[in-house]
Amino acid sequence: MEEMQILNFKLYRKPTDNFQYLKRTSTHPTSVFKGFITAEIIRFRRSCNNLKDFNKEVQLFKSKLLKRGHYENEIDNIITNTTKRERKQTLKYNYKNKKAAPPLVFATRFNPAFKGIGRALRKHWHLIEQNRNTKTMFPKPPIIAYKRHRNLKEYLTNSKMENNVII
Repeated sequence: MEEMQILNFKLYRKPTDNFQYLKRTSTHPTSVFKGFITAEIIRFRRSCNNLKDFNKEVQLFKSKLLKRGHYENEIDNIITNTTKRERKQTLKYNYKNKKAAPPLVFATRFNPAFKGIGRALRKHWHLIEQNRNTKTMFPKPPIIAYKRHRNLKEYLTNSKMENNVII
């Protein structure tokens, strides 16, 4: 009986790739770090159909993250949880329920001092659910979203002036 031939795929990296991943010391919410690590591992899973190539990419990625100040136990937990997914599962498109009500969003500017704001909100959410009026207004807990702070350029320049700059 003939053996079925499968085209082998693996991740391509440009020769100029210098692995400039987000440093762990930057002031971003923890979810940003977890999110980009998870997304990269899923990308590796999609791009490599050979488990050996996939594991090689994950180990290279982990070594680059460690050099950028990420914590090994945090990386290992994300790798363990993400590699449980089968490749077929990562290749499928996930359809979203378009009839679902839009989520409630609690938008604020990020500040490392307010790290536990989402946890505190979820912890005391039962108080909102106990009240008849607020329970109907807010059926689900909000999603915490962080707005971008103004940067130095925005403080120093006027947007009207910026569009009329003569070079």
